[in-house]
Amino acid sequence: MAARQRRATRYPESVDDQASQAREAEESGYESRRGEDLQEALLRNVCAELESDEAFMNRMRSTGDTWINVRNRIEQLLPDLVVNTAERAHQLVSSAMNELFGKNGWKTESRPQKKNPERSVTWIVLVEPGDE
Repeated sequence: MAARQRRATRYPESVDDQASQAREAEESGYESRRGEDLQEALLRNVCAELESDEAFMNRMRSTGDTWINVRNRIEQLLPDLVVNTAERAHQLVSSAMNELFGKNGWKTESRPQKKNPERSVTWIVLVEPGDE
């Protein structure tokens, strides 16, 4: 009886590899733990990039920024192979803010839109100690 050949497991070496494998899984309809692993890897990389972005961190610490601007910045940081980057970035905003500033270290607030004050825009701002 011939010995069963064991299928070699390829471990992703980068977020791009993980994104490629996740896209294949999404396209085939197969969902697995890999998607959660990808989300965690994306979050780690996004947080590292945002934390090293001095302009972003200074803006968040001084005035905050609109949700859409933060989402767009996260989207720029995602690997090209990620499917639905806008949706994925939107999913990462809260987790990234929690990682960078703590779960109770930030909040959202509605502010009038600059171009049309009758409409509102969601802002992400840091919570001052005692404002919680």
